Amino acid sequence: MEGKKVAFVPITMGFDLTQGWMAAVERDAERLGYELTIRDPNWNVDAGAQAIEQLINEKPDVLIVHNNDMQAYAKLIRRAMDAGINVIQMNLKTPVNSDAFVGGTGTMSG
Repeated sequence: MEGKKVAFVPITMGFDLTQGWMAAVERDAERLGYELTIRDPNWNVDAGAQAIEQLINEKPDVLIVHNNDMQAYAKLIRRAMDAGINVIQMNLKTPVNSDAFVGGTGTMSG
């Protein structure tokens, strides 16, 4: 991963779950030598969509997206993948199959 660019768009950085994820990603960035960009939409879906659109234009090697809901970023995730960006969805998966999904399936929850 050395020299690669990774971008992370959480739903917000304002709570401990995403702060914990960010700490892990930052630790890996340092260990593996990749550049990390964070775009915090602060719970605003439109701001998140704008951040993802900007990142598609910037062409990071990997885009990590924490979806607000199943549909909000689906088309943008498809566009990112069509642009050759590896996409990882976190916590909530859209109907678009990205390169990876990190989160629960709900079948073993509750």
